[in-house]
Amino acid sequence: MQLKSTHRLSPPAALATKDPAAIALGAEHTRLHPDPRGAPDLTPIEVGEVWENPVTGERGTILELPYENAEGRASVELTALAGARVAGEHRHPGLIERFTVLEGELTLKRDGQTNALREGESAEITPGTWHDWWNAGDRNARVRVEITPGERFAHMIETMFGLARLGHVNAKGMPRPLQLALIAREFSDVIVFRSPPAAVQRAIFGALAPIAHGRGYRSTYPQISRTVLAPRHERAVTPQPDGAEILEGRGLRIRRAEDSTDEVSRAHVAGAKGTNAGPVHIHLLQEERFIVHTGELQVRRGRDRITVGPGQDIRIPAKTPHTFEAQTDSTFTTEFRPALRVEDFFRDLFVLPTDRHGNPRMGDAARLMLAYPDEFLYLPFIPVAVQRAVATALSKLGSGAH
Repeated sequence: MQLKSTHRLSPPAALATKDPAAIALGAEHTRLHPDPRGAPDLTPIEVGEVWENPVTGERGTILELPYENAEGRASVELTALAGARVAGEHRHPGLIERFTVLEGELTLKRDGQTNALREGESAEITPGTWHDWWNAGDRNARVRVEITPGERFAHMIETMFGLARLGHVNAKGMPRPLQLALIAREFSDVIVFRSPPAAVQRAIFGALAPIAHGRGYRSTYPQISRTVLAPRHERAVTPQPDGAEILEGRGLRIRRAEDSTDEVSRAHVAGAKGTNAGPVHIHLLQEERFIVHTGELQVRRGRDRITVGPGQDIRIPAKTPHTFEAQTDSTFTTEFRPALRVEDFFRDLFVLPTDRHGNPRMGDAARLMLAYPDEFLYLPFIPVAVQRAVATALSKLGSGAH
């Protein structure tokens, strides 16, 4: 199921109105994909809102938002039409999914075992479990679906429903192959399909992704990304030691994303024009990714300087020299894979005293390197072994050493 508010005009109605925003919405149908630099939809998401896919007929009413409860859970009441089923057997690498049938019947296949869930019955799908579901009955079923953590899952649903609403899917509700390649790679931490085999998927999507990006496709679009871009009414939030924490350093304001896992660490970042990541550096073991929501980043990756705008993203492979600078006031999400202890590293980094350029003193930086050998930001032009040897000597100096 994928979600999108019914507050938007349908494309035919949009074209019939004089409203420029509505005309732009209808104009999306003349392209192969949404405009990657289109104006973001910043309408806050509300409990009780209905998201629906006009192609598949899926319809979900939002019951809980992931940033309004301590567990990060997203809950919807799904209407599964008679004969409806998901696209195929799949698993969620880091999510727990729970079904509770409110009315009707839902057939669930889990680890090769097929059972019918009837009214009042529930089933829980643990991370990594292959499963499939469908409505084999002759009447619609109402099912409460809970996803924990749910923010990334909700963004995936919003993307798929949004593409359907804008006319960028086929009769079965699937995006074009080039679009699908980017979505599959973007949300590989959320959902993985069993067929075709994983190696085949990686080969196909890996080959299609650069072609898709070159033709203007993006994995997500600002017009259908309210989940991450719209203001949030966090009125019901229970304080969370991790999710609510704000880190500040180098002019950046960083909030840990609630859907961070042991595999992927995510953070939402706000930075004023001119803020940067400091000198060019490398991550030994981690891939880093920047996803820009507003503003513009200039990213130096190797010898390339790449401008990344709203709705665009860029990946930095491990051991690749890089840094960035905000060209305007910007908001973006950063990801580290694997997560390792990157959150602890930045927490300890930002409390260190710094010079006028924002750099920690040498003795402090040396001790930080020794405490976080896998997460540290190493210089690319000096062998890591040499840097560590120097750090061992410098760590014996006081925190006032420069």
